[in-house]
Amino acid sequence: MSSKDDNDDDDRNSLTALIFFAAAAAVVIKLVWDAIDRNRHLPPGPLANWIPVVGFLPFLMSGGRESQETMCRLADKYGKIFHLKLGSSIVVVIADHKLFRETFKRDDISRRTVPASMDVMDGLGIVHANGDMWKSQRQFVHGVLRGLGMVRTSAHRKVEFEEKAMAAIGLFLAEVEKKGGQPFDVDYLLSYTVLNIFYSTVISTHFQPEDPQLKAQIDQTHDSFRIQKTLTIGNFIPVFRHAPSFKKTMATIMGRREDCRNFFRKIIAEKRSRLDPNNPWPDLIDAFIVRMDRDKHDGKTSS
Repeated sequence: MSSKDDNDDDDRNSLTALIFFAAAAAVVIKLVWDAIDRNRHLPPGPLANWIPVVGFLPFLMSGGRESQETMCRLADKYGKIFHLKLGSSIVVVIADHKLFRETFKRDDISRRTVPASMDVMDGLGIVHANGDMWKSQRQFVHGVLRGLGMVRTSAHRKVEFEEKAMAAIGLFLAEVEKKGGQPFDVDYLLSYTVLNIFYSTVISTHFQPEDPQLKAQIDQTHDSFRIQKTLTIGNFIPVFRHAPSFKKTMATIMGRREDCRNFFRKIIAEKRSRLDPNNPWPDLIDAFIVRMDRDKHDGKTSS
């Protein structure tokens, strides 16, 4: 092969490399330009949002108090509304409860993105629903809770709710006294007290501290929050949802979902059997059964 042929090959290789790098540079410039254009319409956010692929996600992976403190620092720095890029998702954070309420009164804010690990109820329920169903259920639950004394309401209803709360707190204090001043883990007892206030409103029932069904619920809930941390990266970077650890944890959570559903199915069946639609409902479940039956009779499916 002559030196001329060698020079021609070198020229072709150089040209190929130049075209490749030019194309790569064009793609990078286009991606950066699109990101800049997209961010022009977003509230402010930290510089770490620009980290490729992961964005701000690594700074929230620890979970718990550390993540909460990070979010508080961001709110102090960037204001009541800021944005984070978490993996492939852009999240707008509203760090003010009044502004949050005003925002979700708007009709165009009725569709929310639910992380994969949170969508365990098949798009049902006030936490996981979207669109018109979520809006309808949110309005319904707020109205019922107002009637039960949990928000601004009549003095009579407010007193009833406070009596239920005080009864649960009284049981908590009685259990503390039984410890005789000895140190103990207060975590379970606090969870039990909060759940008793919740259940007194939702199903008109109080549980004793030693109730095995309630203890199993609390233990499973605590463990589910613990293992949820392992799902964070899969929620925001979809390719990690194929990882064995993600699938295993999701299977555990889905199994506990069925336990929870069976618990409430039994309660709903018992309450339906003795329900009197003509009398004022005493709790959220009774109110929901009456509303669900009425909507079914009227041919509605949104609630």
